[in-house]
Amino acid sequence: MADGLTSACAECHKQQQREYIARRSQKKTFDRVREEKPKVKVSPKIDVPAGYKACTKCEQVFPATSEYFHRDVSKADGCSSKCRQCRSNHVRQKRHENIEETREYSRSYYATHREQVKANVRASTVRHQEKRNAYENAYWQEHKEQKKAKVHRRKARHRAAVPFG
Repeated sequence: MADGLTSACAECHKQQQREYIARRSQKKTFDRVREEKPKVKVSPKIDVPAGYKACTKCEQVFPATSEYFHRDVSKADGCSSKCRQCRSNHVRQKRHENIEETREYSRSYYATHREQVKANVRASTVRHQEKRNAYENAYWQEHKEQKKAKVHRRKARHRAAVPFG
């Protein structure tokens, strides 16, 4: 109220707040799936069992989980209408169609968040160091002759650049 007082005592007000929060948390959760309806028809061809969802793009049926669908709190089941693969393809296509806008956005983002981007790259490098080392070792095991030739060329350049004296 405008005077700072509530219409209920402190204990009743706390109880009302608890009930409100409980109702609100039950409204939209990502893990909630279509349990109230056994089957939902997406299109005339597809029957979707409870706990599953059909992608509106490819019309395949997947479990309604975060593994197959991106999160979307505006939907009743908390899942996006397109599966992860279709959405990824769509975003990739849009990015390719508007390549100059995408590059300009990336440049401006890097200009304003330079230190944060560098910190993320450093953290990623540290996180994946073992995987990178394993990949490089396997690569050079397969390409020993190329590595020897590269070392030989480098030493030859170094010998040509440094006079004996």
